[in-house]
Amino acid sequence: MPLNIVKKANSPQIEEKNNKTAVITILGIQGQKEDIKTKGRARYYFTSESADKSQEFFNTLLLLADKFGAENIVPIYTAEAREFNEAVIAHYANFQINFNDSYKIVDEKNFEALFEIFERAIDDLVKSGVDRIVFDVTHGFRHLPLLALVDLLIQNFSNVSQIDQILFAKEIEKSKLYEIIDLRQYLDIANIAFVIAAFSQNYTLAQHIRAKKFESLVNALNDFSNNILSLNIAKLKSSHGELIKELDRIDDVALISRAKILKEKLNKICDWNDSKYIIRYKLAKDMLEKGYLLQSLVLLFESVNSYIVGVFEENIHDVYKKILEESSKNKKRKNYKISNFFVQALKSRKEKDDVFKKNIMKNFRKPNNERKPNNEFEFELKPSDIAKIKSVANDKTKFKNVDELAKYHEDLSNLRNDFAHGNISEEEFSHIKQEIKKLLDRYH
Repeated sequence: MPLNIVKKANSPQIEEKNNKTAVITILGIQGQKEDIKTKGRARYYFTSESADKSQEFFNTLLLLADKFGAENIVPIYTAEAREFNEAVIAHYANFQINFNDSYKIVDEKNFEALFEIFERAIDDLVKSGVDRIVFDVTHGFRHLPLLALVDLLIQNFSNVSQIDQILFAKEIEKSKLYEIIDLRQYLDIANIAFVIAAFSQNYTLAQHIRAKKFESLVNALNDFSNNILSLNIAKLKSSHGELIKELDRIDDVALISRAKILKEKLNKICDWNDSKYIIRYKLAKDMLEKGYLLQSLVLLFESVNSYIVGVFEENIHDVYKKILEESSKNKKRKNYKISNFFVQALKSRKEKDDVFKKNIMKNFRKPNNERKPNNEFEFELKPSDIAKIKSVANDKTKFKNVDELAKYHEDLSNLRNDFAHGNISEEEFSHIKQEIKKLLDRYH
């Protein structure tokens, strides 16, 4: 079904819907009107075609009408450009172009009005049901093609599906041979440049971005974003690896340096050869810089826990292995059980053995209906095990400044709990950020 523009003046609406291509073209003037019959014609070919198969046309309007159908041409024009191109059509072709008054340029110097015309033309076509729009910027007068490209770039950030191609006649041989190239790829590159820049700042990206060439990169960015914002460190390692692979594949000159900078940043904070607590410390610091206060607090808290567990693992590996095995019998909250066991050991290090045992074993208590006197826990710790654990917890050669570490853990836990429960202290963002920074500095 052909695209019919309502001919009534000042009505931008399109009568009928179709699913074909619509071609927006900015009309220009090629010489004087009286020269139309005598001026030589150039040859044109599309990038996907061979120059040997080029065809001769007076200008690209005739080329576009021939390729896409005159009924699908949507001109943006001045009064002079319309008059000139109607004369061209009358001499060289046997068709008519529908001129919509809403797309007439009255003042070429009024940039705001020009942007409105570009956007109105695209919006009308989208609303009419056209799903493939081609925008030709070859013949527009002076600054018009540039303004059109700027407008397309802006629109592309909000809706990338509207424009399928941006055509431009690239000069191969002056006034004789032109290649019709598609500039659409540069919008995709601009989009990805924006995506990489935004991602570097806050690990987020616009979910509407669609660029076929960069689809795997966008997916990798999205996976990394989901994992780091949800603090899924286990999956973050694999998503980091995939993202680095995608960044290494980038070969567009405009993106290579941006990809390299992002890669270096990510590799710096995601060095998986570091200890668990170092990795979480780096991530906590990075998340604070990006303004994610709660994630920063959680990561710092887990970093301290990892450090505490690591000291016990290193010094009493047999006990650590036993706790690991018992925690693994029920994988639910496995890591939490291990972490809490040793953190409680540090916090309760000065308690008597019976209280100490109850504190460290609280996550291994049997259900109420299964508890019996002297058989309260899922497994038993020997007195020698308890002695080993308390020995490490109280050994200042194992934990440097153990009392300070315990106080630090308490301060961190209080701030995390306060903020996680809706910032019940009602502190300002800047104050909380400064408190986290102090904790990071103390820990370092």
